[in-house]
Formats: sequence, C-alpha cells, structure tokens
Amino acid sequence: MTEVSGDFSISGASVNEPRAAHPVMPRRLFIADPGLIGPLGHHLSYSAAVALAARERGIARVVLAGRSFAGTIAGGDLPVHAVF
Repeated sequence: MTEVSGDFSISGASVNEPRAAHPVMPRRLFIADPGLIGPLGHHLSYSAAVALAARERGIARVVLAGRSFAGTIAGGDLPVHAVF
C-alpha cells in the first residue's frame, strides 16, 4: 500500500484547503436504493426526501429502485426505474 503524506494538490487546489463556497452543482442526481420495493417504509421516505431537496436546488433526479417496485414517488413527479 502506498502512503501519501504532506500536502498535495490536484489542478492547483490543495486537498487540505476548504471547499469553495459555491461548488459546481451536478446536472442530475441518481438515487440508487435497492431496498425501495414498495409504496411504504423508510426507503420510500428517505428517497423522496433526498429527491425533494435536489429538486429545490434545481437538480434533475432519477430513482433506481428494487426490481419489484411498482408505483410513483412525489405524485408521479419523479422518474423511478425498477432495476435491482
């Protein structure tokens, strides 16, 4: 295993420096939750809360759910793909 010590930089920015006040926002957020398999429970609540926070920031959202998921999130406002 290689050990890295000291201060190194990538593209001129030190790893030890604080992050910029306004980082670049992603264009799309993928919420991958294989435990999201139905219309009830904490998986649905958590995925919906994360998606709502992203929407409030103008970020497009896509949810990847368990293969057996059938339904919608946020009244059909949020794309859900049953893939796991």
